[in-house]
Amino acid sequence: MISIIHPENAASIRVAEKLGLRLAETAERGGQPRSIYATTHDDWAGRTGDL
Repeated sequence: MISIIHPENAASIRVAEKLGLRLAETAERGGQPRSIYATTHDDWAGRTGDL
């Protein structure tokens, strides 16, 4: 799972972190900076108990 967030959007970053996502990389999309938060399938399944 990934979430692409504007780096100044603190509320969205908090939600992503509460869901277990971590900052994976920073990039530009459409000329704007973006922070890409991600988790692996195994980490997500371990957190939620779902496969």
